[in-house]
Amino acid sequence: MRALSRALSWTGWALLGAVALVGLAVSAAALLATAPFARPAIASRVVGVLDEAIAGRLELAGIAVLPGGALELRGLEVYDPDDHLVLSVGRARVHVDVTALRSRTVGLAVELESPSVLLEEEADGGTSLARAFAPSRPARPPAARPAGGADEGGGGWTVHFSRVELHGGDLWWVDSGGATRLEASALEVTARGTIG
Repeated sequence: MRALSRALSWTGWALLGAVALVGLAVSAAALLATAPFARPAIASRVVGVLDEAIAGRLELAGIAVLPGGALELRGLEVYDPDDHLVLSVGRARVHVDVTALRSRTVGLAVELESPSVLLEEEADGGTSLARAFAPSRPARPPAARPAGGADEGGGGWTVHFSRVELHGGDLWWVDSGGATRLEASALEVTARGTIG
C-alpha cells in the first residue's frame, strides 16, 4: 500500500512538473512575441505556416501581442494563386477565446482597419478571393461507411464571431468579363455571427 501511495505521489509531481513546463513554454513564447527583435521572425513563421495551408500567398509586415493576449497584424496582404492581390489589411486585431475549446467552439473578436477586397469572378463562377483561401492540399473524401454503420467522426467545429468591425474598407467586384460591377469605399461595418 505504501509503494502505491509513493507511486501516486511521484506521478502527481511529474504531472505538476509537466504542466509547469508547458506554462513556462507558453509564457516564453508570449514574451518572445512582445520583444521587438523577435517580431520579424515570429511574423515570418506565422506567414510560413499559413502559406503552407492555403493555395494563395500571404505577406505580413509585422505582428505584435497586445495586452490581454490579442494579436495585431500589420500590413497583411493575400494573393491568389495567379499572384493577384485580393485582400489587403492595414491593421488587424484578433482576440481568440478558447474557453469553450472542449466543446469544439472557438470565439473570435476581429477589428480590421483599411481592408481592401477584390472580388474577381472566374469563368467557373468562383472568385479569386475564395481560391486564395482554398486549402493548398484538398482534403481526402471521407471513407464510405458500411451500410447501417454509425458515424464515428463526431461533431464539427463552431467559430463564434462575438464582434467583427471593419473601418475604412474598400470593395471592388469585377465580373468574369472584366467589367466592374461594384465599387465601394469608406465602408464601416459592425457584425457578429456564428459559423458551424
